[in-house]
Amino acid sequence: MIYIVRHGQTNWNLEKRNQGRKDIELNEI
Repeated sequence: MIYIVRHGQTNWNLEKRNQGRKDIELNEI
């Protein structure tokens, strides 16, 4: 079984940083 999950964008996503287990807040839309 394959699950595909989409999440909100964070500043770390924009910087291509690995978030791992850190709880990073999502950006405003």
